[in-house]
Amino acid sequence: MLAALNQALVAILSAPDPHAAWEAACVDPALRAEVRDPLARLDPDALRLQALLVAKLRFERLVADPELALEFDADPEAFTARFRRYAAAVVPRSPYPEHEVRAFRTFEAG
Repeated sequence: MLAALNQALVAILSAPDPHAAWEAACVDPALRAEVRDPLARLDPDALRLQALLVAKLRFERLVADPELALEFDADPEAFTARFRRYAAAVVPRSPYPEHEVRAFRTFEAG
């Protein structure tokens, strides 16, 4: 049950619209009640804030890489758009910057 709840939270927090993803998960019949019920008790504002923090941390992991930092400095708007596409498609799997950078490069390589 805890693994399923964790998986649902990761998907929600990394969704392009975390609030909509949360609302959908709270009524998703594919999720067991043991997962839906704790999700339904979450504070929506706290969820939004946590999703922003997750995105911020993921972005910081990428621009900590010197090469990616240069790409960001050269064209912040384009890099941010690339990050948004990546963050919407790839859920975070590791707290380590080098893993995030590898996942980003793999995503961009197709």
